[in-house]
Amino acid sequence: MNQPTQAAASLQSRGFFSWRTLRRSLIGLAILVTVVGLLLTFENVRGKRMWNEHKRQLQAQGEKFSIGELAPPPLPDDQNFALTPLLKPALDFTRETGHAVWRDSNALNRLNLLRPDQFSDSAETNRLSLGNLDEGTLADLEACARFYRGNSNYPQATSAVSAAQQILIALGKVDPEIAELEKAAAARPLSRFPIDYNYEPPFAILLPHLQAMRGLCTLLQMRSAAALEAGLTNRAFSELKLGMRLSDSISQEPIVIDHLVRVAMVGINLQTLREGLARRAWSDAHLAALEKELGAIDLLAEYKGAIRGERAFGVGTLDYLRRQRFQLRLSDITGDSTDDMRTMSLMPAGWVYQNMLTISRMHQDFSLAAVDEKAHRVLVNRVAALDQETHQLGQSRLRPYSFIAALLFPSLSKATIKTAKMQTLVDVAQIACALERYRLANGNYPEALEVLEPKFIAKLPHDVINGQPLKYRRTDPPSPGSGATGGSFILYSVGWNESDDGGSVVFSKDGKNINWKEGDWVWAGPTK
Repeated sequence: MNQPTQAAASLQSRGFFSWRTLRRSLIGLAILVTVVGLLLTFENVRGKRMWNEHKRQLQAQGEKFSIGELAPPPLPDDQNFALTPLLKPALDFTRETGHAVWRDSNALNRLNLLRPDQFSDSAETNRLSLGNLDEGTLADLEACARFYRGNSNYPQATSAVSAAQQILIALGKVDPEIAELEKAAAARPLSRFPIDYNYEPPFAILLPHLQAMRGLCTLLQMRSAAALEAGLTNRAFSELKLGMRLSDSISQEPIVIDHLVRVAMVGINLQTLREGLARRAWSDAHLAALEKELGAIDLLAEYKGAIRGERAFGVGTLDYLRRQRFQLRLSDITGDSTDDMRTMSLMPAGWVYQNMLTISRMHQDFSLAAVDEKAHRVLVNRVAALDQETHQLGQSRLRPYSFIAALLFPSLSKATIKTAKMQTLVDVAQIACALERYRLANGNYPEALEVLEPKFIAKLPHDVINGQPLKYRRTDPPSPGSGATGGSFILYSVGWNESDDGGSVVFSKDGKNINWKEGDWVWAGPTK
């Protein structure tokens, strides 16, 4: 017998190639596969059961878990401001092989160009200076006029006129569109953009109207500021009212990005209101109407609707991925290209259900609980708890039940702060209108806010942060017997740090932006 045959025989004699050993190995592998299968089955059944029980409990409390259920109801076309011919092209499209195809691209282009900042290389400057609501600065109309001078996108003044007149001539090219919108706003009392809320996957729902709506609001801001400077107060008031209507038209859309655009548009309109207050241009009738408009804005309630939509968006997306056998990457959910190589193809369905459960619980316990719209309060401690919970989820290495929540939640507390800050500015702007009405009637601002009730304001809003009265003091009163009607005031919330810092604003370390987590949230009266 040769040596290889002898070696094989020797190995066989030791049991290395015995059928008994092979059979034992196969049996062990089968047991392992069976155990793993049983564990996965248990995990899947357990995860589904826990999710369904959680969902049933919240549904019994009136909560909804699909964006379609949260969507505002359909409206008759002839009452729907969003379907006026100028606005309708924004969402008038079909889907072909996964791509949107607009039915009237020319009408869409017309809508998207209704903005004040179309840049031209021939312009003297490449930016508009529209002022900053947060910092209390006003539009620099001289700088804005330089943007339009030589700008081939806009008509030019043929003679030497003021900066305000140059701006009005440049933006006069959109007079027909503004007139169309004002007519539609008067004839169509309701608004609902035809968003396909039931489209799957939820993260592919298209919202192309948001850019156009914000652009229109900024266009009206520029036109109104120039009109105020030119003494065309009634025109400025009409366009501010239209800007408010545009902002209101997206207020019920239950998606966080829609809510943040809505918040930004409210801020644009408040800047226009401030332009008029700074010039002491608004009449008592204007101020009373604006005060009423501001009193109807409830960004806290709108925030709750948007967060419920965010929950539906998150759990709906995960359920879609589960049903599609995880053919999509994590980057398709998060938008983060660094997740491109991390697929969900091996995730047990039970883990998906558990992540859905984590997302829903975090929204219920933190992001929804952070706002009490009925009490008109934002609870800073609940937002801090959300940040802490999110941080802990991100630090945990073994987190199969929560790793997707750790990706989705870090930015949500910023949305809460932005909402709280803008609602505060809405509230103090409402009081500022009442203060100006008092000044028109009495020649000066009052010593205390309480005297405004009920003649100049039905009820003073309180600070959304601590539930206490907003802080107020009169500044620079005119000298006795001077006959002057000047003077000013400072009005503020204690801000996110919940501390009265005397009306001081804190900037970031580089001095470029306000640190909204420190200092007070301030609205200052006119400086002239």
